[in-house]
Amino acid sequence: ELEKMNQALEQGDAVTAARVAHGFKAASGNIGAWGLGKLCAELETAGKEGSLDVAKAVYTKITAAHAQVLMAVRAELSRVEH
Repeated sequence: ELEKMNQALEQGDAVTAARVAHGFKAASGNIGAWGLGKLCAELETAGKEGSLDVAKAVYTKITAAHAQVLMAVRAELSRVEH
C-alpha cells in the first residue's frame, strides 16, 4: 500500500493517495499502530483537499512510522517464536 500511495503522489493524484491512505489507516488501527493511523488520516485529509505538498510531506512521516511499526512487530514475533 505504501508503494501505491507513493505512486499516486508522484503522479499528482491526491484523490487516489487519500483513498489508499484511508485503507492503510484502517489496517494500522487493526494492529494498534495508532500513530501510523493518525498520520494516514492526515494524508487522507490533505489528499481530499488537494494539498499535494502537504500529502507528500506526511507520506515521508508515514514511511518512517511504518518502519518503526515493522521493527516492533518483528521484535514481538521473534519474542513469541522463541
